[in-house]
Amino acid sequence: MIPEGRRLWHSLFSQIDSDNSGVVTHDEWDAAVQKGLTVEASGISFSQIDLNNDGIITVDEWNAAVQSAFMALLLPPAPSVEATYDFADGANCGQGLEIVSSEACEAAADTLGITYGRTYMKGKWKHTPPGCFVHKRCTQGCALHFGTGNGKNNGNFRAICIVAQALPLFAFSESGVVDGCPADYSGIFEVAACKEAATYLGSGDQLTSSSISSAYAGCYYNHKYAYFNTHPSPDGSFHEEHAGQICMLEHFFEHEL
Repeated sequence: MIPEGRRLWHSLFSQIDSDNSGVVTHDEWDAAVQKGLTVEASGISFSQIDLNNDGIITVDEWNAAVQSAFMALLLPPAPSVEATYDFADGANCGQGLEIVSSEACEAAADTLGITYGRTYMKGKWKHTPPGCFVHKRCTQGCALHFGTGNGKNNGNFRAICIVAQALPLFAFSESGVVDGCPADYSGIFEVAACKEAATYLGSGDQLTSSSISSAYAGCYYNHKYAYFNTHPSPDGSFHEEHAGQICMLEHFFEHEL
């Protein structure tokens, strides 16, 4: 299974499987519906996932449902996910990563284990980072600040920031470019990973392999359909207007479940 994009579904299965038996029964499903963990109003029912109609949902049946399009409708409405935070010493947070309220500032400090005794939550300082911050390197007994201005960190403060959202696991490179994967991505050179990418990107489930000197190395797309090239040194010269590599987020397999 692909981890980050489907981690929620593993967690949801575990929550519904209240007795940790490894299967979901009708009673467990009904209890989950009462708790809002499933959305039968969207038209998804127990029987649609219970493929062999034996009255239980196994992990394999659940995973098969996760990979099908209709499972997206089962996503609980606006599930609460605890925000992830980090800090930057001597710099501002990246664009769009500033904390935007004093309440969120305190929550972020608590999450990071930064203790504070004094709070200053209404400043408009020019020499400090915007949003949430403490003094540089401070972790205990800090003075917690929240600035509403557009200041620039003069190097003496620790900005507390929101961590950027996770990148997609797979992505298309720019068409017509050899080694054109975007930053933080790399090419795919194993057929199994290429099949995962094709499924993830909706690029067809009938992956074909061939050796084409003018195609792209490893996993590539042509008109958004996935292929796998076994040629050792292709030049990426064909169909430059609508073909290119399929790329995988680096270190993806280090986080696999």
